[in-house]
Amino acid sequence: MLLATLFVLQHVGLQSVTSSKAKPGAFHLRSNTRNGTLQGGVPHHKVCVYDPSAGSTITVVISDDNVRGFSAKTDILQTEIKCKGQPPPACLEASDQGQPCAKVKGLCPCERDTSEIASNFDYMNRMMDESIPLCKAAAADPVRDLKTDPFRFLLIGLGGGTMPMYALARCPAGTQFESVELDPRVVNAATDFLGYKVIDGINTAEINDCAVAVEKRVNGTAKYDVVLVDAFQEEWVPPTCLYSKFKRGIKNILRPGGRVLQHIYFPQYDSALGEYRTIFGDNKTKGFASLGGNVIMADV
Repeated sequence: MLLATLFVLQHVGLQSVTSSKAKPGAFHLRSNTRNGTLQGGVPHHKVCVYDPSAGSTITVVISDDNVRGFSAKTDILQTEIKCKGQPPPACLEASDQGQPCAKVKGLCPCERDTSEIASNFDYMNRMMDESIPLCKAAAADPVRDLKTDPFRFLLIGLGGGTMPMYALARCPAGTQFESVELDPRVVNAATDFLGYKVIDGINTAEINDCAVAVEKRVNGTAKYDVVLVDAFQEEWVPPTCLYSKFKRGIKNILRPGGRVLQHIYFPQYDSALGEYRTIFGDNKTKGFASLGGNVIMADV
């Protein structure tokens, strides 16, 4: 019970509503407040469901004020983004019917609002706060020509594409953001409903396992300024995204002065922090533990 309670305190979830004011099938968003308690939010409606062929169901949700996200298997809302304007009426009308997402994706276009990251995703705000200054510093570096040597991000675990869209709205032109995601349904949900925009050579998504993706880049020539790891399998970081070989591979693909930030579930935090310190050095590694999500940061 303690593990479950602490886990909920780190995430945003969906809770069924039985109030007579809520539409059938509506959900309330559960969000973290700054003191770590949970409170009800605005109702969310089930837009559609992706085929559970991968062993879990991905459900896309939307609120009346055009906040969107999706959950996978559990009631935990894995991402939360805001689309500009009001939700299309046809999208809301199609909601709460349990339809396949392929049937309704054209009804729910989204222009992403990148003005902020939802405050209840503290760990994402932390990761961006520690990354954005690096791309801005690179733009001011008189020695580096970003046209021939672009600033490069690598993200392991796309989610709703929150961090790529947020970073690209703030980093210098030509910044490249590569994302790796194991589940193609997640990429489809992000692109079809959450306003994640794939741009050739700028904002790309690759379907792959985290360890395989890093190993492929170890054998390549590109070096990265920032590697972000936000890969979860339900509430746990998958083993392949925690192995020492994975962390050493990340160090290998970072350029001098580069940085890695990894979101870690709290029972895995201490051991992962110790390994990062061993691989990157005590003076190069920091840990940020909070109810909003634990983050480990290490520099080359």
